[in-house]
Amino acid sequence: MSEQRKNDLFRRIHPELDSKFLKQHPQKAESIINSLTLQEQLELVLERRGRERMALILLSRKSQSLVRLLPEKELYFTLKEIGEEDSLPLLAMADLRQLNYIFDLEFWEEQTLSPERYFRWLDLLKQADEDRLREWLKKADPELLLTILQKAVRVYVPEPDNLGAEPWRNKELFTMDDQYYFEIIDERFQVIAERILAHLRDLEQDKFYALMDEVRLQVATENEDVASRVRQGRLEDHGFYDFDEAIKIYQALSPEKLKALEKNPERPGTEGAPAARLAMTLAQKLPYFLARGLQELSGAEIEDFHHQFA
Repeated sequence: MSEQRKNDLFRRIHPELDSKFLKQHPQKAESIINSLTLQEQLELVLERRGRERMALILLSRKSQSLVRLLPEKELYFTLKEIGEEDSLPLLAMADLRQLNYIFDLEFWEEQTLSPERYFRWLDLLKQADEDRLREWLKKADPELLLTILQKAVRVYVPEPDNLGAEPWRNKELFTMDDQYYFEIIDERFQVIAERILAHLRDLEQDKFYALMDEVRLQVATENEDVASRVRQGRLEDHGFYDFDEAIKIYQALSPEKLKALEKNPERPGTEGAPAARLAMTLAQKLPYFLARGLQELSGAEIEDFHHQFA
């Protein structure tokens, strides 16, 4: 499809697919969106916000592919705008890259992992799709997973020389095998914590027991420091720098650097990935001349414009 035909297509169908149309004519809306290619559906979805965006995605027969093509920040702010509990269908379709972005923002309070925060989001993922929770647990950063468990669970093993009389026997514990006994530190998270432990054991028992020994024996603060550094590295890829790095934006650029940037402008985000539309879609109404100017741009020029505002 030529750039001109593509632009004409979007100008023709965008006005139809508003909230009112989606509610009154769901079958027609479904037919319209599924008549488009995946890339065209993505462009259409990126031009919508909140519940309209989710409704369009769920009408598509390629909904999971659509969700996974969304820039991480677009999915994150869509979940926040709709409400986490109401957007579980989208969370269920997120891939590991998107989940890591969401969890990097939501699990932490400054540089500290928060059990209240990470258990809330892991429970949301469980409600959305328990298989997605299992997949994330299998691929999670080792130091992150270890710190999550160290802040939530105390692990005990029987002592051969004092079998049956260990001091921890009086605690409220549970076990899955009579070898390792678990005490959930905060009873508010009892259900989700037990579920996570069960999933980890089912995934691979040898690794599970090795992990439980690490929970018992390693220093939690050291693991949290490593997890925090890994998280910060990922966030920097999205422009979230710590203060010392962020302030460097004000340093002077050499003439050579300016010339290099003119020839090859730096783009945020992943090479080849669509740019986030958040900065533009947050505006309820674009200024007239800007809106008219954007209508004259080709698809590639529009994409470059959004990259600069991402």
